[in-house]
Amino acid sequence: MKGKKKLARLLLIIMIIVIAIPFKNILAFAEPDNYKDKFEEVHIRYDETITKFNDWNDSYPYEAPLREIIKTFDIKVHPDEKVYFEGSGSLPVEHRYGFTSIGGSGTLKLEGDIVYDEVTGYPSVKGILSYTADVTEKNTDLKQTIQWKVNCSGEFVLGLPMSEVSESIFSYGGALTDTDKNLVTKIVTDDDGESSVNESEDGYFGLGYTFKSNTTLKGAVSVTTSETEPPEKANNISIDQTIDTEASKTSGETSNSVAKAVVVGITTSVLAAGLGVLAGANNGSSKVEDSKGSTYKMVIYKEFGDSIRYDKPAVVVYARMVEINSEGVEIDRMDLTQKISIFSENAHMKIGPTTIASNYVGATVEAESVKGAESPSEGIVSFVFNGEGGSFCNNVRFKLVGEPYIKFEEQGKNLFMEKVMIEGDNGEYTVLFSLHDFVEIPKVSLKPQDNSPFEVELKKIKDFKYKAIMNNQSVKSEKSSTQRKVFNVEVIAESNTDNISEAFRVAIYPEGISISIIKFDKDGYAQIGAYSDNEKAEVGEEVLATRFKVELAVSSVDEKGEYKAELVDLSKANIKLDNLKGSTVQTENLAKVFKYEIEETTNRGIYKFQPKMQIPEGKTKHYLMLPIDCEYDSKDYHLDLPIRLIGEPFNEMKEKKEELELLLKRIKRYMPPEDWSDVIKHIKENYDIMSPKEIRLLNKSLYEITRIKLLDEAQDNINFAEALDWVIWGLEWVKWVGDQAFSYVAMAYTGPVGEALLSPTKEILVGLISENIWYREGISSPDEKLRGVNGNLMAMLENSLMTQISSDTNIKKAGFILASFTVIKIVNHYYNDVGPDGKPIGFYDAILAGLSDLTSTAFKFVVSEKFDELANNPKAKEYFNKYAGEWVKEALDSNASGWREKEVEVIKKYVEEICGAGAAKVYTKATQVEFEDKSGRLIININIWDDEKDPNNSIIVFLDVMEIKDKLFDYIFGNMFGNFPFTTSPLNPSADPVFVY
Repeated sequence: MKGKKKLARLLLIIMIIVIAIPFKNILAFAEPDNYKDKFEEVHIRYDETITKFNDWNDSYPYEAPLREIIKTFDIKVHPDEKVYFEGSGSLPVEHRYGFTSIGGSGTLKLEGDIVYDEVTGYPSVKGILSYTADVTEKNTDLKQTIQWKVNCSGEFVLGLPMSEVSESIFSYGGALTDTDKNLVTKIVTDDDGESSVNESEDGYFGLGYTFKSNTTLKGAVSVTTSETEPPEKANNISIDQTIDTEASKTSGETSNSVAKAVVVGITTSVLAAGLGVLAGANNGSSKVEDSKGSTYKMVIYKEFGDSIRYDKPAVVVYARMVEINSEGVEIDRMDLTQKISIFSENAHMKIGPTTIASNYVGATVEAESVKGAESPSEGIVSFVFNGEGGSFCNNVRFKLVGEPYIKFEEQGKNLFMEKVMIEGDNGEYTVLFSLHDFVEIPKVSLKPQDNSPFEVELKKIKDFKYKAIMNNQSVKSEKSSTQRKVFNVEVIAESNTDNISEAFRVAIYPEGISISIIKFDKDGYAQIGAYSDNEKAEVGEEVLATRFKVELAVSSVDEKGEYKAELVDLSKANIKLDNLKGSTVQTENLAKVFKYEIEETTNRGIYKFQPKMQIPEGKTKHYLMLPIDCEYDSKDYHLDLPIRLIGEPFNEMKEKKEELELLLKRIKRYMPPEDWSDVIKHIKENYDIMSPKEIRLLNKSLYEITRIKLLDEAQDNINFAEALDWVIWGLEWVKWVGDQAFSYVAMAYTGPVGEALLSPTKEILVGLISENIWYREGISSPDEKLRGVNGNLMAMLENSLMTQISSDTNIKKAGFILASFTVIKIVNHYYNDVGPDGKPIGFYDAILAGLSDLTSTAFKFVVSEKFDELANNPKAKEYFNKYAGEWVKEALDSNASGWREKEVEVIKKYVEEICGAGAAKVYTKATQVEFEDKSGRLIININIWDDEKDPNNSIIVFLDVMEIKDKLFDYIFGNMFGNFPFTTSPLNPSADPVFVY
């Protein structure tokens, strides 16, 4: 607030009404003294019917207490007494905008005298007016507390003489002629405690309107004389003009004429003696000047149509007053526009305060729906102009709408609007629809789904009502069709305020029987589940039933020659469903043994297919047919519905616990209750010693055996104890697991190795299984049993080896020796290896680990580990003599041609180079000495050459076997197993075990 001292917004409208006794001559007074003598009482009071205050929400907070005080202003004094009034008013705490609360109090004091005009003797009040207020405003949005402290006072005069007086109620002006004090202090305190103080001498004083110093105010004085007869009182003629109109459908301005008498006013005095002007140009009067030939109108402006949407942001309506002079020129009359108020008497219409907006006054309008009841379809907004001669009211009726929507006439209570066509009939079809609760007339368009076999045309019937015309261009299928084809057509309605869409469906049926509400695969087979997959089945059933709907579509021609599609009421058709039929030998077998029921539900034409057993699927899908027949209108219809019975798939391998849960489900799924109870008990008891792969094998075997028995053998009562050895449990289970492992390896290792190695390995292992070596429980240490097993194996191995060395090499004997080593590997894996879960591996895994690498390199490594132990066997010495002598002779033949004719020293040099320094000593028979026998050594002597002429020259070689063991082992291994058919590369077993049937 800047500039010179001002006294702004003074709305202390104190209406001084002097109630006096009537006198005989009201137009001519005596001298002022005589006039003064005739006063009996001066009555000063506020009259709300004369002055209308603005709502305090539009003024400064501290002015509100002033209004409350003025409402109580009422003084009666004797003409000779001083005028004195003091009153207090309070402002109860009010909440505004959701984040502001205001409360406070104020005091008004008036002290003055009644004075009389020197010319007319008219009374007026002159004195000092003061006002104090203390108001607190709390703003949670700004996090501030504002204190307003007001202290205003000044000289005040009410009752300045007017230019004309014509009745017992005279209009006077009032002015604040001087200001002694006018101070407003504003203290702003933030929530953190910081404060700021602003003092201004440019204060606010009043309600709603601003008045500066020396501005004339409107007031009134009643004069009563001591005479007994009252004068003839002038009568005001009040004109009330009301019209009811409909809101225009478009945005912009509309106008209605306002009676001139409403605007400028008319009285009986005016009718008799001409208009008495009650307000001069300089005396502050608010009377409307009457221009000759002028007319008036109220203009209403809005930026929307004739509808207001419930529970949406407010719209704004505007109004203004216009004068049209005698020349037809329109003149905005802002002075009249300010006298327009906007409101509604409807409880569901919420109107904001009337405010000035450019050359209009405007107000916000909202429609609030009625909770729990049907909301009204219309609301009235009233625009009222209060003129000098009465009022003009335009009650404008608006449509009240909810969210916009599109309604299809034929939809009824159906969830979707669906238009039925017959495939290939070339007919024309129509869909009628209408738009509701749109604020404006929208632009409407149709968007059919891509590749729709029909053309679409939009035709407007009238505003908000249309029809979609579709020309069927579908082609009838060459082969029998079993299902309808559905296409969507989207209806789009767009305007400045609304943008919505809704679709209707076009269902093209083959003529005759068709099937719906069932899922078809890409090849056109209706899918029916035949196993439980954690689904919610019917009460008492394990498998969820599949529902399908039989429909009969027929074509007819109406009286206009147009094609018409009809879905037949199936109560008029005799529907028959036959038994399932197979399309191959396997599916014929399945159709014979598969147990199911088909029954019609309570909904006509909808059937429930309920499997009574569960089946596996495997790699081959089960395709069958369900024959359906019906008769309608003396015509027979037939359909072979292609069906795919979906058996249980064999899913990817899971964790051990999940595999067990699936196995238990399958046992219950495929086995009869009298069989599976004991089996489940054994599996649960031995869960800890079973590996994930072993449980997986049980899963696969049960699944595959069931599938094979159903499809290949048409058995519906399967003897699982006969078909699956592991069902008996105990050692049969162990042997079954071993058979699976050996069968899998045999498939990978084809050829002679299977007979030469796998057969003896399995034979040895079966003998060990019978000794219960596979059972790990109760052993204090795995090494304890392993030592016993290995001891037995080594004894058997040494016997085999000795036998092999002493005779000619053959594959069978070599295979048995290698099988012994293989079993040692298997047993070691079984007792020492752990799986990914940190637990010992299973028997199946141990067998595969032992048989996975049957290359010569792998066996040389395993056999070489046992070579030292075999070398210490006393019986081995004579066998090593044989192989060592042959090895040295062959080495000399290869490296020293003609060595037999050489001197001993030369032969000695060759032998030492072959065997290594210190590993061999060469002598003649004549010069030989005993070779030093070191502890832990195996010393052998070999006669590598006999001199027939002189035996003393024969060559003898002493060998330390442990020094030449690697070279000698290679030679012995090559001689013993050189002809054995080792595999060329290791086997990489599948992570998911293979079931071999």
